[in-house]
Amino acid sequence: MNPSFTFDPPVENEGTYRVPNGAAWLAADLKLGRLALSAGGRYDGFFYNKNHLFQPRTEARVTLGKNTVRATAGLYTRPPQWNDENLYAELKAEKAWQFTAGMERELREGLTAQATGFYTDRRALIVYATNRMDPSTVDHPYVNRGTGKTFGGELLVTWRGSRHFAWLAYTLSRSLRRDAPEMAERLFDFDQTHNVILVASRRFGKNQQWQFGGRFQLTTGKPWTPVTRSVLVSDLNYYRPVFGPVNSERTDLQHQLDLRLDRTWTFSKWKLKGFIDVQNVYMHPAAYGYQYSYDYSQREAMKTLPILPSLGIRGEF
Repeated sequence: MNPSFTFDPPVENEGTYRVPNGAAWLAADLKLGRLALSAGGRYDGFFYNKNHLFQPRTEARVTLGKNTVRATAGLYTRPPQWNDENLYAELKAEKAWQFTAGMERELREGLTAQATGFYTDRRALIVYATNRMDPSTVDHPYVNRGTGKTFGGELLVTWRGSRHFAWLAYTLSRSLRRDAPEMAERLFDFDQTHNVILVASRRFGKNQQWQFGGRFQLTTGKPWTPVTRSVLVSDLNYYRPVFGPVNSERTDLQHQLDLRLDRTWTFSKWKLKGFIDVQNVYMHPAAYGYQYSYDYSQREAMKTLPILPSLGIRGEF
């Protein structure tokens, strides 16, 4: 708790930790005319804490002329693995029931459109029992108590030809979570309301040795928790921040354009490729967080690199 990196001696711990896991998968496919069904299940055994899970999954597709209607449902899990929570054997895997339904249509040769709606219900999310500073939870700091949900829709249009390829995708979604039944619902840290991506490339020249492509992306800013005010702690001569609701504000809208040019030289037994790639062509750095002044009266955005050009060559034998 509150270690002093100046005066406290470093603590080193060396050991071997065994986390044996096992998995198996079984699926069956059935086709009846225009209807195609797929059903199966995955077993995961996390033997280090005797957590055994069966995850059923299914998919159905119906072809009606140039239209294909698809629906899926299934359970997916994730064991403790990212932070120090994987050291506590009493923790179980997080669970997510995922459901999708959509339709795909071929508008004309090489041009298709696909619309999909989705919903995810999350259970047993790993959260702090109280907070990291509570000494009463030092032996059991985490619990499987959190819940969450994600819902939204996506539209995808693809255009493919002998010399070109392009796709446009737009996703509208909302991801909410609750860390305890008595706590307020809040946004996930990486919630994105809007996400637009346009990708295109085209080959040209003799034997199509040149290729030019680009990507444009526009996304809603990342949620973050603002400091609303500060309190002077006179005994210690520092300002203590007072935070607003968790993830109640967002960083600025993010957008950028990336371009790439490739050239291929073909020899008898190998190929040489050279490329120039420029990320964020019009130099619009994205804000990924904010830093405050000593008294929290002013803040400044922390941003990514404004532009990133690169050159490269690659040989293929």
